[in-house]
Amino acid sequence: MKNTTKLKQIRQKTIRLTFLNLAKLLMVLGVFIAAFGLSKEVKGQCSNCNANYPSGTFSTTSSTLTTVSTCMYGGEYAYFNVTSGATYTWTTCGDSSFDTQLTLFSGSSCGGTSLAYNDDACSLQSTITWTATFTGTVTILVSEYYCNNYSACMTLQWSVSGGSAPSC
Repeated sequence: MKNTTKLKQIRQKTIRLTFLNLAKLLMVLGVFIAAFGLSKEVKGQCSNCNANYPSGTFSTTSSTLTTVSTCMYGGEYAYFNVTSGATYTWTTCGDSSFDTQLTLFSGSSCGGTSLAYNDDACSLQSTITWTATFTGTVTILVSEYYCNNYSACMTLQWSVSGGSAPSC
């Protein structure tokens, strides 16, 4: 009997020590993440809307990538007509001027409701492929990593597949 009681006490102490060690480990991990800024890596969208360039609202029926601009700076955004059911792709792949992020917003307002976001789809460049759930206008924002403005030229291309693309 004494041995059974002693064994139960040892197990309870072991469980308490294991729990305390786990709690300490989680606390240390939290301090490490806060100290080294690792938590900022999970940012889901950018909102550094600096300027609308190029101006106008773009439409496409091309299933091959079409150049929107060969000189979009980080922080610039452009407007695009989309049709429900069509799948659109925007990309900076193929240009290496700076590390990009792309954020897609609904409507013609940069910084509105985010529909999609991408960072580093092709090395340090970005691609968004999105199927429109409505017919209307969307905004694409080009940012330099980490959601910054940047004064170097970046090429933005786009294409559409499936559905009925909007006419010009």
